[in-house]
Amino acid sequence: MKRGGGRAIWRRLAPFREVSASPSFTTRRMSHGKKYILPMFPYPSGYLHLGHFRNYTISDVLSRFRRMQGHSVIHPIGFDALGMPAENAAIERGIDPEAWTKQNIQGMIVDFQDMKCHWDWDRVCTLLQLICYS
Repeated sequence: MKRGGGRAIWRRLAPFREVSASPSFTTRRMSHGKKYILPMFPYPSGYLHLGHFRNYTISDVLSRFRRMQGHSVIHPIGFDALGMPAENAAIERGIDPEAWTKQNIQGMIVDFQDMKCHWDWDRVCTLLQLICYS
């Protein structure tokens, strides 16, 4: 099976987006309460490794559990691009830190999507964006 073969289907269905056209679905979810599950944002200083998968599986399992209980869950993901790890990694490679960071974020998004974690990809926050400081 080729890597990412079902990615287009997952994107089209967007099963983890907390928006529904069905009022009964929304009402049922809301009756159980709201949950906001925020994982630590990874540093986009390189490629994902097994430690990332371990850490982000924890919040994914918690968000799935709460959804199964009937809660309305917001489970965003983001990238902490404001640190020395990303900048130092770029400098070591002789690459512009902003370009290096954006490239790594795109690679991490693909890897995270392949994990099939329940993140709402419409709620990605990258601390490299100026809007975060407004």
